[in-house]
Amino acid sequence: MAQLDGTRGGWSTKKKVRAERGLSQRRDGRWIITYTCSLRHLHREVVDTVKGNARDLLAVRRTAAQKDAAWCPRLERQRALAADQAEQEREAQRILFSDYCADYLAWAKLHHKGYATDVCRVGLLSATFGQLKLDEITPARVDAFLAMLLTTRRPSTGNRYRTLLQAMLSRAVRHRRLASNPVTGLARHEEPTGRVIYLSPEAEGAVYAALRPEHRALFLVSCHMGLRWSEQRRLTWRCVDFLTGAITIEESKAGRSRVVPMNSLVRELLTELATARTRLGDPREAVFVDAPRRPDDFFPAAVERARTALAGAGKDASQLHAYTWHANRHTWASRLTMAGVDPRTIMALGGWSNMGMLARYSHLTPGHLQAAVEKLVTAATRPALASN
Repeated sequence: MAQLDGTRGGWSTKKKVRAERGLSQRRDGRWIITYTCSLRHLHREVVDTVKGNARDLLAVRRTAAQKDAAWCPRLERQRALAADQAEQEREAQRILFSDYCADYLAWAKLHHKGYATDVCRVGLLSATFGQLKLDEITPARVDAFLAMLLTTRRPSTGNRYRTLLQAMLSRAVRHRRLASNPVTGLARHEEPTGRVIYLSPEAEGAVYAALRPEHRALFLVSCHMGLRWSEQRRLTWRCVDFLTGAITIEESKAGRSRVVPMNSLVRELLTELATARTRLGDPREAVFVDAPRRPDDFFPAAVERARTALAGAGKDASQLHAYTWHANRHTWASRLTMAGVDPRTIMALGGWSNMGMLARYSHLTPGHLQAAVEKLVTAATRPALASN
């Protein structure tokens, strides 16, 4: 017979609550759910102290395992962890544009001939975009910057900044610091063609007379070879071949070499310079050993003296207005054009990579336009005119 305290023979007579499958309770009162995922992995999760909440979560987990054949919370946690780590790595790669500018200039110092110009332009770019992360530089911000430049600078200057910024960010894309280049697709500004500056023989003679004797050979070779200042100043005797009558430009502005023939005047000038060489056995000796570092150190003053001399003699000095050393290259190309040399030959001699620059000289050819329209007149059209 059962005792009044609800026990019989030492055992409790209270109704036992059957434990639900997948649910168990810890000593601290919290519930544990146990279930198998779609990949047959056994999982245990500690829930709160409310049994109903544990029961509901267990039902959710079992439903997920039935609906998705590849569902596994353990793999989900691993993927989430990997995504967090990837996000942290991406965030670590995000650097300020000002920091990237310093890195770019260190690289450009070793690889760019125009490093000094890069320093100046990168300074303005850093002042504009420096506090932005690389991926925060948008096409709209770049477009606004280029529009701002137009208020104080020429379109050609804006295009130079656009080209530099595009090159900088393209390098960032290659290094996987940036997903895409925001400058790509932005239109370049239209640049005015401007006038072609070149010297007449009379103006050339005036500049030659105004130069100091040690600079005259430099000037004549420039007008007759069309070399850039950097190419002429770096020219060494191993690049001068008197046997073939040609000069080799080992590395031009475009990074390619080219061969330029010498005319008789240049050959005579270089022969005179060769007789005055001090290191005959050194093929790396500079041809123009006394050449100044920059043409601006001596040429503008000589041009001004020549302009004054022509004006004082009552002659036209307009060609010397804004005439620079680089305009000697224009003089060379203009004279070849007016002599009837075809544009592709001039392009090869001058080291241009396209025909765009040479298009500026086409109108200088005597009768060029007239000869073009005259091609419309044929022998077949003349009898028709005569019959009328």
